[in-house]
Amino acid sequence: MYGRLGMVDVVSQVFDSISERNVGSSTAIIYGLVQHDHAKEGLVLFCKMRLTVQGRWNQGYILKKGLSMNSFIGSALWDVYVKCGKRYSPLHNVIRPWEKSSDSSTQYPPTMLLTADHDDRVVPLHELKFLATMQYILCTSLENTPQKNPIIARIDRKDGHGVGRSTQKMIDEAADRYGFAAKMMGVSWND
Repeated sequence: MYGRLGMVDVVSQVFDSISERNVGSSTAIIYGLVQHDHAKEGLVLFCKMRLTVQGRWNQGYILKKGLSMNSFIGSALWDVYVKCGKRYSPLHNVIRPWEKSSDSSTQYPPTMLLTADHDDRVVPLHELKFLATMQYILCTSLENTPQKNPIIARIDRKDGHGVGRSTQKMIDEAADRYGFAAKMMGVSWND
């Protein structure tokens, strides 16, 4: 509608605010811009739309063919999504669940994040950054936050993942995981 009226600034804001862009919404906006002598702006939005479609196709192809997701492929996909305004990182998608639910006591479940200082899949700094972001978003400026469940991190030292982990390290991690789960479920211990 705004495109048909030639309101370029509003059209751009509407396009950027659409969380699930599809061909129909994008085409309507582009059509309206081009009809009102704003072909340059229409072309910019068309390029953004093409990047979104191409990025999704590339990701689907990678998954379908079973290609390994290495840093080169991952960063290329990431670049496409960022250019399209998509926010796929969990870090950028932390929400207050009670604001999205009719139940004001909705909260994240008890969460334990696991990594190791030599794990190349999830660097400990990323885990700590995610933990800090969750704490900030869930607990900042809220006196009575409904988030009461713990969200903690376990970072194993002098360890990575896969082959070569000592039996003791595997036992320690399993004990921590099961201990956390038991505590959160209120399981009582029998001696």
